[in-house]
Amino acid sequence: MSVLVAESLRKSYGGLQVLDGINLAVDAGCVTALVGSNGAGKTTLFRCLAGTLRPDAGRVLLGGRDVTRLPADARSRRGLVPTYQVGSVFQTLTVRENLLVAAENRHRFGLLQSFSARQTREADERVDRVCGELGLAGVAQIAAGELPTGTLRLVELARALVADPLVLLLDEPVSGLDRRQAAAVATLLRGLAGAGKAVLLIEHDPAFVRAVADEVHELAGGALHRAGVTAENASAP
Repeated sequence: MSVLVAESLRKSYGGLQVLDGINLAVDAGCVTALVGSNGAGKTTLFRCLAGTLRPDAGRVLLGGRDVTRLPADARSRRGLVPTYQVGSVFQTLTVRENLLVAAENRHRFGLLQSFSARQTREADERVDRVCGELGLAGVAQIAAGELPTGTLRLVELARALVADPLVLLLDEPVSGLDRRQAAAVATLLRGLAGAGKAVLLIEHDPAFVRAVADEVHELAGGALHRAGVTAENASAP
């Protein structure tokens, strides 16, 4: 089932048509990779899907609902959670505090909304689980601003995961990670797909794409071309 759908998305900057009628479907239980050369428009498409950029034409559907005019925070509360190359963690908060904020914001619709003991317990449990999966338990009580870039990338990914996303959007998730960290992310993403989550990622590392992607699409000349399925993860013709 397609959870996130782009229909005929168009976006231009001046006279340059960056997205020229893009159609894309991201399915539940599937890792979809978006590849292409620098300047091909991958980030523009990503931002149109995430809600930080409004397309000139076309629609974005999330769970069958038109969210084209919804801002990024409203899309996030509905389960469309992005991570970006430039992280947005709170530098003075500990890793654990960063994750707890993200876990609570997923369900917060007003500044004064309180949480039940059950919701607080569930948030704590999600944070502990994600820290363990990404190897962050040992730095959970350290301020984010004291961590190296690679670890901060993992914290950014962890913040998205504790928000319990329906669709996870990842912009170069293994940039700055070492091989061990990248392997942990690959295992995690395959596990998310196996649990029925939808994942869309932009990535330049072909080995990582082969390891995690079920579907690969290439963006070139403003158009999207299906590059097929990867050998490792192909489950259908």
